[in-house]
Amino acid sequence: MTTDNTHVWNSPSRRIEGKVELFTSSTNSPTNTFLSTDHLKSFSIERVGEDSKFFGFGICQKTKIELVDNYRELEIVKGHKFKNYLKSGGDFISAFPSFIVDSVNRDENNNNLTITAYDAIYGASAHVFSELNLSVPYTIRDVAAACAILLGLSLSLEATEADLSYSKAANFEDTTIIRDVLNDIAEATLTIYYVDSNNTLVFKRLDKTVEALLTVGKSAYFTLKSEKAQTITGLVSTTELGDNLSAGTDTGVIQYIRDN
Repeated sequence: MTTDNTHVWNSPSRRIEGKVELFTSSTNSPTNTFLSTDHLKSFSIERVGEDSKFFGFGICQKTKIELVDNYRELEIVKGHKFKNYLKSGGDFISAFPSFIVDSVNRDENNNNLTITAYDAIYGASAHVFSELNLSVPYTIRDVAAACAILLGLSLSLEATEADLSYSKAANFEDTTIIRDVLNDIAEATLTIYYVDSNNTLVFKRLDKTVEALLTVGKSAYFTLKSEKAQTITGLVSTTELGDNLSAGTDTGVIQYIRDN
């Protein structure tokens, strides 16, 4: 999704407005607010998970923000935070977590700043299990809560498996990175995890009770099948057919026959 104050989405039928708030300290009040009428040129949101798994992983969110800084007045550095908003029904709303700045690049030709920032899950790879300072016995929920606190988040974890207690500690090394710890928690609780717009670390289980949006029956698909040999004319050599094909002759017409 993109909000742009030049030409993208700017038409009589549709116009998307956005804003971003900059936080340079731990206070709840933004230091600056950038609108599409001043510094904000565009922002985009990406979400990255794992395509091959149904649970046991996290979805990390990334934003790329472009700001116009013609007078070089903006001071944005790694570690600052942004909150992104889109306008809906006359109000600015946010469905996104806070994004922590990872890099800031300036285009010297037009003085545009391109800022790349991630949610708190991205930073989990920079921490290790020993930082949690857990004492046994503890539950999976205790580990998840300690991870959330370490990342500056609150926790939402409803799975009953999270109450399993470990009297002699779980199978983690002190050097195990927190991102792997979170993946293991999600694996044990059959959930995926992400950071929501309230900066809560949410472990969510897929709902198996809801109705499917689309059910595909036999009437919606078919199997292609041919009972007759197919013929090819103008064939130069059998190697054109591939390694798994052989050639034969029938009434002067070359046939191809698959070996498998």
